[in-house]
Amino acid sequence: MRCWGKRRTGIIKKMSLSGNEIKRICVVTATRAEYGLLKNVITKLMEKAYDVLVAVTGTHLSEAYGYTVREIEEDGIPIDVKINILADSDNALGISRTMASAIEQFAAYFEQSSPELLVVLGDRYETLSVCIAAMNARIPIAGTARPKTTATSKMPAQMSDGVSVLEAMAKSSISAARPASF
Repeated sequence: MRCWGKRRTGIIKKMSLSGNEIKRICVVTATRAEYGLLKNVITKLMEKAYDVLVAVTGTHLSEAYGYTVREIEEDGIPIDVKINILADSDNALGISRTMASAIEQFAAYFEQSSPELLVVLGDRYETLSVCIAAMNARIPIAGTARPKTTATSKMPAQMSDGVSVLEAMAKSSISAARPASF
């Protein structure tokens, strides 16, 4: 199984899972920092005529963090959905509420939008929650970077490892979970 095509001269080749071409790709962005890294991926996927579903969530939708969804709109990136998941606090209870909200709302969104691949840049708990919803929906997960724990990261090492584990679980369960036509 191959999620990402090899890159030649900076152009993404067609992607496939088990020989079937992927057409509908959901890209999730939750912070200004990750959007800066995902913007070129989104643009290249759109240039290759994929059906790209951009889901904006997390701090992008918070006035306290500058409502950075405006930057995405100003860049002309079409947004498929805005999902507000942030709880009122970032203590342990608030983070758990945010994660629960993300799992529930993204599960509903994935059921409605039926993406064939999820692209994330995973180093935060919001991303872990989105990956859990995708794994439960049997959607393959492509991470554009390996999660890392840093002094400013909000994702502890065990959660960072969890995203990697979820990616592996989702990838390994695709052939068993998807119908033969997938």
